[in-house]
Amino acid sequence: NKDTDEETVLLQLLLLKPEDKEANEMLIGLYDKSQDYDKILAMYDKLKDTDLKKLFTDYLVLPPEFSEEAGDYDEEMSVALNAQSGCEIYYVIGNGDPVTNGTRYQGEIELKEGETKISAVAEDSRGLYSDVVTAEYTITFKNPDPPTASPLSGSYSEAQVITVNVPEDCIVYYTWDGSTPCETSPRYEAPIEMPEGNNVLSLMAVNSHGLGSRIAKYNYIYLPE
Repeated sequence: NKDTDEETVLLQLLLLKPEDKEANEMLIGLYDKSQDYDKILAMYDKLKDTDLKKLFTDYLVLPPEFSEEAGDYDEEMSVALNAQSGCEIYYVIGNGDPVTNGTRYQGEIELKEGETKISAVAEDSRGLYSDVVTAEYTITFKNPDPPTASPLSGSYSEAQVITVNVPEDCIVYYTWDGSTPCETSPRYEAPIEMPEGNNVLSLMAVNSHGLGSRIAKYNYIYLPE
């Protein structure tokens, strides 16, 4: 076989001169002709730290990119994967090898509360794979800020209406009897008339994740003249 004989000659030459550019180019061309890409990548592994790494540009697949940086977040989010044109992306969530056990990427990956590890790889039309890339995300929901009220605590001789600033994505519950507000307490939906006497308004915000804020307390002394 002519190609086999040529491969043998080139390999013998490269044993003596591993970085012979012309011999490496010829061997790459021989393997490309036979679509033996594994051997081309094996050559690259030996020469990637030399000036000859440029010979392999056409055989290297860029790894996928994540739309969001790995790290800590306080809200649910979506992560998109992007690869160079003509490539398919395969990924696994958790431990596993996306090359052998990956799911074909078809749309954004929804991340929920907790820790999520995503490993992904790109494959081109020749069946060549990129390096596997991994990103880890931790989502921890935060308690909301406490609500604020206007007017501030103080003594009043004229009737007042209390307005509560409700934090975004929250419901505010309140009490006047000194107890801690909860989801069975009155819900703030409109400005509240200040009751007569010496009273303490307790406020708590609860967000969509069911997490409560610190209790905010306002002491109103309303004694009409």
